[in-house]
Amino acid sequence: ALIDGAVLVACPCDLVTWRNGRNGRKPWSRSENPVKWVDQVDPATRVIALTGDRDDNTLPELARCYVKALQVRKVNAILRSLPNESHNSAFRSPEVLNAVQELIAGK
Repeated sequence: ALIDGAVLVACPCDLVTWRNGRNGRKPWSRSENPVKWVDQVDPATRVIALTGDRDDNTLPELARCYVKALQVRKVNAILRSLPNESHNSAFRSPEVLNAVQELIAGK
């Protein structure tokens, strides 16, 4: 019951898989691992994950798996692909503001 909604942009969503899939990079310890908290997300929470279809850093598959895990728990979670957006350009997409406004409006 901490939040009603979240917009995730270019989310690695599973830090262990993300780091292992990036040519054996060292583990990432500077962030919480979202997939670790799936069971704690209230089903009433709305989650919109936005990922650039050209994101070669936090691959779209990571967000897809996270959203699917939330959906299995009946969380209202969706994934939206951002056409022609990379990892960094996804943050500048107008879809980010649109998603935030959508959550605020309760749509």
